[in-house]
Amino acid sequence: MSTKKRPFSPVDEFIKTFNEMSARYSRNELWYNYIDMHAIALANTCDSRCRDAREEQYNAIVQKYDEKTVNQFAVLTGITMTALLENPEQDFLGTVYQNLGLTKSRAGQFFTPYNVGQMMARMNMPDSFVLNKSRIFQVNDPCCGAGCLLLAGYNAMREQLEPTDPDWDKYVLFVAQDIDPLVCKMCYIQMCCIGVPGVVVAGNSLFPDTEREPTDFWFTHKYFALDEKALENTYQQTKE
Repeated sequence: MSTKKRPFSPVDEFIKTFNEMSARYSRNELWYNYIDMHAIALANTCDSRCRDAREEQYNAIVQKYDEKTVNQFAVLTGITMTALLENPEQDFLGTVYQNLGLTKSRAGQFFTPYNVGQMMARMNMPDSFVLNKSRIFQVNDPCCGAGCLLLAGYNAMREQLEPTDPDWDKYVLFVAQDIDPLVCKMCYIQMCCIGVPGVVVAGNSLFPDTEREPTDFWFTHKYFALDEKALENTYQQTKE
């Protein structure tokens, strides 16, 4: 009796390549370095404010590895971006991170399954939602993890608004924050890959007045496409 093999998924492909790399290097270090490199590569194509500092960090990571491993980092980047472009309805990096057994469960770190996030987003999405284009509509997650809830929220909003309003995402801003800089960058990568207009802030949401470094703010490509007048109006309202 023959058994049908499960299709080889992008998650499987990522883990296979990652495990090959971990034969020579620490798994935790590889994951942190991969996420740093991918996030920096994305940020430096759209945000010049921290480009030099981030480029220096990127080069320091590359110098630690042999040529084969550096090329494998590029393979991981390609797998991640292709997976999210082909299927934006997922928390790809969160799933890989958990399947690799790298989550900090002892510190209470658990990731919301994407189907749960999707259900919550659709339940909270009004049936007749209309944007007020005089300002920016903001969606916030103060404990974003890898971005499951924000990704699901963006996808639910896109599903409803895009058919009648192709420019809708010039008037929404998704703001993510988490105390763990690693998951902030995981969230940032995924937001960039599916085209979310937003910013990810690394820091404790319970202490918003704490001084932050410029490199704690990760702006997606779509952030820079927001309607400038609506953004200015929103900023002025916030000050008042």
